Amino acid sequence: LREMAEKCVEAGLSGRCVYNIFNETDDGSNTWNVANDVWFAAWKDFVETIRAVDPLARFSGPGFANHNMNFLRAWIPWCIENDCAPYQVTLHCLTDGRYNSMDSDIATVRSICDQAGLQDYEICANEYAHHQNLGNPAGLIKYVATLEDNRASGCLAYWHVGPDLDDQAG
Repeated sequence: LREMAEKCVEAGLSGRCVYNIFNETDDGSNTWNVANDVWFAAWKDFVETIRAVDPLARFSGPGFANHNMNFLRAWIPWCIENDCAPYQVTLHCLTDGRYNSMDSDIATVRSICDQAGLQDYEICANEYAHHQNLGNPAGLIKYVATLEDNRASGCLAYWHVGPDLDDQAG
């Protein structure tokens, strides 16, 4: 973590990049199976470690594969109380089922943030689109439109599917 933060600072990116500390710690193969307080403590430790090197650091999280709104209802206020709130609240939308609930999921996350005192907080679907749609503009339109309609941002998933020339070239 320190090395990564040092490289960001050395590159002049302090305060400009967003550290995505954890990714899919709840997805079944990577499940930590830990109580919230253990997860919360790990989050705070990582935030403090990075901030020691990059005081202007911004963070995104929790980065869950599944939308655990009960976790968010506990975590967001805890983060505020412990000075480690993320810059962006993240969620994933990688299946048709997740797409179908995207409007309500974003609205629920926004409500949780509002209730915790984080009005107009950035929500980011930091992995979105079914794998068949990566590199397929027609398949991505529904996701982009939904994100825009909900004043949320998004990032395509980092993995790609071959043999799709759109994903392999460029």
